Amino acid sequence: MGDYLHPDEWRSMMKQNPDAIFSASVPKVQHDDVLTRLAEAAWTGKGGDGLSIDDREEINALNHEIEGTIEIDGVEHWFHIRSGDRNGLEILGWNDGPGLVREPAPKKTLAPMQWRIQGLSGPISAGELLDMWDLALDPASALGAKLAALPAKAAYDAYFAPRTGASRSHHETAAKAGFEITEESEAIRIRMKLFDMMTGIAPLPQEIVRGNDPAGLYARWRDAHDPQTELGAEILRLRHITFRRMAETGARKPDPAIDGAILELGFSHIDKLGEIRLKAILARRMIETSPIDGFDPRTLPTDPMAELLRMQDPSMIPDTRVNPVAEMERLVDYLAHSMARKHITEVHKHDSERAERLGYRISIGRPDVAIEETAAPGY
Repeated sequence: MGDYLHPDEWRSMMKQNPDAIFSASVPKVQHDDVLTRLAEAAWTGKGGDGLSIDDREEINALNHEIEGTIEIDGVEHWFHIRSGDRNGLEILGWNDGPGLVREPAPKKTLAPMQWRIQGLSGPISAGELLDMWDLALDPASALGAKLAALPAKAAYDAYFAPRTGASRSHHETAAKAGFEITEESEAIRIRMKLFDMMTGIAPLPQEIVRGNDPAGLYARWRDAHDPQTELGAEILRLRHITFRRMAETGARKPDPAIDGAILELGFSHIDKLGEIRLKAILARRMIETSPIDGFDPRTLPTDPMAELLRMQDPSMIPDTRVNPVAEMERLVDYLAHSMARKHITEVHKHDSERAERLGYRISIGRPDVAIEETAAPGY
């Protein structure tokens, strides 16, 4: 009995760690033998010779966790151990403890493979991918009938038929369709990225059409996109909450409650293409043109198409020079949309030179005259 503790000492030891409890309750000369038996039971999942396994979890191919009972010198002991290449054999409980507690396995779902996401060219392709993804998740669709059940099948086979390759076959089926079976948290991250590509922000349309300070509003819009500014950081935070909620609930439109918080900042969510259209309206108000004094119309560039038509019928095209007014309208529209896409506020040198060849100077200013009020596209 010299290898055992007095009952009072035992009760004190019970308040300490499982290793100490094991050492106190098992004769020292048997420690190695008992630990070896436990490690083998964890690896093989088999009991016998006084050892019984009540529960077992395969963490991965090399690490396992088990609980059960083992008889030592006629005394039955309860154990809870983990064994593998991570930390060797760990005694998690001996004659006391909560036992094996399985962490809920991360929920798996389908998500587009990375090559699909990296190949996206803009909001339209992002929306098309999201539409396809939703079909893949819908068992009622033709695509979903083939793919929607794959995550559940893969999880079932991974649990009940590990190392048989059955689970891998479901992953391969998904990959052939351009999807992967992944954790739901990763799918949420991807979905948020798609929403960010598809969804822009814009000031209220009446501010864009009627505002007296288009340059100031344009600068504030730029700040709204810049996370280094106070406005941009807050809008980024709200957008993150919005897109996460959409991704978690399967919604395709922002939550009105969160969108209301952005509205209080003077902005609202809008589809990305609509944002560009609205920004082009504002940019158009900032572009100033003025005729060049003394410009000689005879120096106007020729219209290649007019030249071609004149070669066929000279009487039909008396003058092949471009119409400077029409050309300037096209140039200003191009500049406005270019500013909207790139969020810039300057005119490139070659665009200034093009305007000068048409007899105009062009610059970005602060016009005081409001343009004719029109319905803002995209809203």
